[in-house]
Amino acid sequence: MSNQYRWQVPGNGNPFDSTLENWNQGKMSQRSIGVLEYINKYKSISKHDFESKIKCYLKKTFHHEDNDSIPAHFYRPLEFIGLIRNYNNTLSLSIDGKNFLNSIIDNNFEKALDYYILQMLKTKYPNSATNRVSLPLFPFKIIFKLLLTYDSLPIDDFMYKIPYIQKVDNVINYKSFKKNNEKYEKWKTWVLSYLIKWNILNKENNNISISKYKKDYISKLLENTEYSDMFFNEEQYFNKMYYTKKIPRNSELVKKIIKKYDYKCFFDKTHITFPTNLYNNYVECHHIIPLSLSDSFTINLDCEDNLIPLCPNCHKAIHLASKIYKEPLLNHIYHNSHLTNTFKNITLDDLKEIYIL
Repeated sequence: MSNQYRWQVPGNGNPFDSTLENWNQGKMSQRSIGVLEYINKYKSISKHDFESKIKCYLKKTFHHEDNDSIPAHFYRPLEFIGLIRNYNNTLSLSIDGKNFLNSIIDNNFEKALDYYILQMLKTKYPNSATNRVSLPLFPFKIIFKLLLTYDSLPIDDFMYKIPYIQKVDNVINYKSFKKNNEKYEKWKTWVLSYLIKWNILNKENNNISISKYKKDYISKLLENTEYSDMFFNEEQYFNKMYYTKKIPRNSELVKKIIKKYDYKCFFDKTHITFPTNLYNNYVECHHIIPLSLSDSFTINLDCEDNLIPLCPNCHKAIHLASKIYKEPLLNHIYHNSHLTNTFKNITLDDLKEIYIL
């Protein structure tokens, strides 16, 4: 089987070699937290500048010795999980990457673990760290859903079976899905090792299960997610990513926002649709930060500053248009909406993470 149709992980080793509580005692854990701290220090940094300076930073901060390691391998495992964004050759921390790091800094390791799990569930193929993989799917959602369905899976499945899942039928009929003859050991040595160390997964008698410690949390996150939601094409991606979790909207707030903007489209007041029994021009309310991301924010997302009215065409565009088309729309939202009045730490790059990356 071609490698482009096999799940892959980047780099030569896993990003953590200790528990989160003891991250400062493991060299790989020190390196990973140091990489996050260094990028966060600059908010965003070019790959060139990062790769030329990160070894000096780690040597000064953690007394790491000089070595021949490729600097890109320092961040790519974290990029794969999605703690780091890599856009236009510039590195920055993702929304949950910042949440994860801030929780580590605050010594709130349980919350850090929750943010890490949240980000794993957002991880998809293809991504910037594994751009040769041509499988449009969410690998960790699939793994956790399988473990919830079957309680446990043989550890060999993570070498011979799971990395070769390509389509929804493979997971719906998982027990009859045949193992591949080619072993891909990285999913066992790279991914499983620290997830077991962190007590997210449990290994017993060569079987893997979700630990009791995090089973309820993961089950709740995936309770409205079906296997079909874990596979997508390009146009389906945004909806598959953000609308599998149904959250009630405040209908009175929607009416207030539509009236506040005088029944006009936020992007262009001349976008005329049709009159309804309630409004002289039909528009739809759009949450700039999707409500399904509520676990990543401490502020209620169903609030006035997170809502804008859009005509149906613009509403579809912000979800489904090409990246080039979306960029000016996101710029307009960021600079002309009231979003940052309430969400003071949100950045334009955060919006691009939600809508483009």
